[in-house]
Amino acid sequence: MIMISLPLHLKPKFVYDLVRIGSLNDGGYLVEKNSLIYANCLISFGISTNWDFEKQFLSNRKINFRSYDGSINHLFWQEWKRRSLKKCIRFSFKDFFEYYTCEKEFKKFFNYNNFFSKFVGKGDNFISLSNIFSEISENKVFLKIDIEGSEYDILDDLQLFQDRVIGLIIEFHDCDKKLDKILEFVSRINLKLVHIHGNNYDYVSDKGIPKSLEISFSSKPKIIEDIPIFPHKLDMPNKKKRPELELKFGG
Repeated sequence: MIMISLPLHLKPKFVYDLVRIGSLNDGGYLVEKNSLIYANCLISFGISTNWDFEKQFLSNRKINFRSYDGSINHLFWQEWKRRSLKKCIRFSFKDFFEYYTCEKEFKKFFNYNNFFSKFVGKGDNFISLSNIFSEISENKVFLKIDIEGSEYDILDDLQLFQDRVIGLIIEFHDCDKKLDKILEFVSRINLKLVHIHGNNYDYVSDKGIPKSLEISFSSKPKIIEDIPIFPHKLDMPNKKKRPELELKFGG
């Protein structure tokens, strides 16, 4: 394992009742169980080509679901198909198979009512958090946010709607440079910090701060034990063949 040093304010105070949702490695997150059970709406920002989290979260549940990712559109599929067909000429069919399977599964799981090819924030092809919440009536919303650095642009708006949020997962990027913004957000939001995990896909700074952190929150989490240990027993390294990041807190 690689040792990571983080401020004490980012340490969850207790061991909460957590479950793992999503992929075994990258794309899987630890969720507080009450947030999962009692959520009446799931909103996901950032889908790309992995929606294992959304699939498992929604399995056998009929709740409102909305997802947003401006990078996934007709041109995305068209370009992937073009690249993969070019490889087929060289008798390399793996990429075409992945493209075909992924697009087929995407169209099976998503539709015009639950997927919107927009980024979250401000600008062209963007939709604001205010607009998203104005379009739903639910007050026990679970948010999954993985938008490659744009999460910092919506943190203030998140606090405006926190009373309607039952659970929240944010993958923070550039943490080594924006740790103060993360600490400020954690201190201001009413949700409890229930879990934190270092993403081992990205580098670790000279000061022992990982570039990417996955942080889970819950409105009313159930406490299991007093002394948390990181990584949690349900954690898995995002990149399978790299060592997990061991988190230490202090300062």
